[in-house]
Amino acid sequence: MVIDPVSVADTTPKQQMLAQWFTDHHSMLFRHLIRLLGDQEQAADVLQETFIRALTALDTSAPPNNPLAWLSRIASNLAIDQLRRAKRWRWLVAHWHEPTSSLESAVATTQAVRLCLARLKPKEAEVLVMTHYTGLSALEIAQLTGDEVSAIRVRLHRARQHFRSLYEKEVA
Repeated sequence: MVIDPVSVADTTPKQQMLAQWFTDHHSMLFRHLIRLLGDQEQAADVLQETFIRALTALDTSAPPNNPLAWLSRIASNLAIDQLRRAKRWRWLVAHWHEPTSSLESAVATTQAVRLCLARLKPKEAEVLVMTHYTGLSALEIAQLTGDEVSAIRVRLHRARQHFRSLYEKEVA
């Protein structure tokens, strides 16, 4: 997205602050949302909703200390809500056809991974995605979520074990 400089000059300080945050952080948030949701269009919609919610909630007299963490939390919560809504219909999509070719096999594997991620607790899925797809360290995740580094490491360990058991059941 390109922000028109003329329109930025006519905006409020709140809108200017969010425009700067959008410029600074939208690509990382978008990648994070793609990994969580598995779909670029849904990720773009959730990213847009993230900044709409941020605009509504932002208090310019007391802006967040870490805007990226604040925006990431909003985006993650919206993505989790989106996944919960979509979860109701996944069983139908999973039973449409049986995979027969290698491409269909890859698609089936991808769907199995997504199903397993959806069955994890939201915080477990989030830490797995942030670690394995976004490439964040436990320290960076702790800074974004506001949790202790040790708690993130424990959550990641448990999430990996839980995911492994779910995936083995899914592909068996």
